[in-house]
Amino acid sequence: MQVRRTALVLINEDQLSPQRPRIPPMLRRLVPLLAALLVAACSGSAAVSYDQTSPGQILKDAANSLGSVKSEHVKFQGTTTSGQVGFEADVEGQNFNGTVAIGGNTAKILAVAGKVYIYGPDIVALLPTNDPTVADRVKALVGTNWVILPNSSTVTGDLNTFLNFRTVADCIKSLSGLKKKGTSNVEGNSVVEVDDSTGAQIFVLVSSPHYPRRMILGTTTCSSNFGTSGSGSIDLTQENATFNIKAPTNVVDLSTLTGG
Repeated sequence: MQVRRTALVLINEDQLSPQRPRIPPMLRRLVPLLAALLVAACSGSAAVSYDQTSPGQILKDAANSLGSVKSEHVKFQGTTTSGQVGFEADVEGQNFNGTVAIGGNTAKILAVAGKVYIYGPDIVALLPTNDPTVADRVKALVGTNWVILPNSSTVTGDLNTFLNFRTVADCIKSLSGLKKKGTSNVEGNSVVEVDDSTGAQIFVLVSSPHYPRRMILGTTTCSSNFGTSGSGSIDLTQENATFNIKAPTNVVDLSTLTGG
């Protein structure tokens, strides 16, 4: 019996328990990296679950994101005090460069430092006159120059209102009776939709920063913010891009052409 006890004492304890696998040194060094990747994956899944956020918070995020935007590509289709209007342009502050469509006629349009210009060959189709004599005279005087619009132009007023990003952000903040409508895809981006009681539909990027990618406005949506009634859709892309918008050098004054 004494000999047997000695033999048992001499047996290593590790030999009496199941053998545990040993982690190779190389794999040990990879553990912190794997942990970091796991954290990153969890962060990504949080972005995917943004559609679980409350509709009020989603619009608050959208307004805050838009309020800091300095430039953007804007596309508008709808009805304003000028009637049916289509507009698409690069916008940088209050400067823009693009096209405007009114009554089925399209014209190149440009704005720099509060002055709005329309490309000469396109201006005749937008003139509020049915007199062919006036139209021919204007066409002859304009040539290929750009025509500067008066500050009282209705088109100028409408566009400046819709192109003020802070005004649009305030509009988003003012919406009420909010309902979340799920996710979809706009311009290749995953968005979550929030509707309000006026019929507005706001499509906000799921990924951060949560810019509003598309806005569909009802007739009474944000009429107090815009100072006018209207309806239509606004697509907003290319946030904070650099467009280098400059005023044209070949310009004539519309008031001198029409005798105004």
